[in-house]
Amino acid sequence: MWAGLGLALVLCLLPGGGTEHQGRCKEPPEWSIEEENPMMKSRGTVTVVALLQAS
Repeated sequence: MWAGLGLALVLCLLPGGGTEHQGRCKEPPEWSIEEENPMMKSRGTVTVVALLQAS
């Protein structure tokens, strides 16, 4: 158990190992619902959005 925890810690400390160091996320597209911008409040967190189309 301790070996696995130590390995995880070492991997997080390597350059690029932490999510803060990876600049791979793209800015969300601009969109709003009436006056509300739901993506602006979610800045810095992971958000999954499903856009559904009514038939």
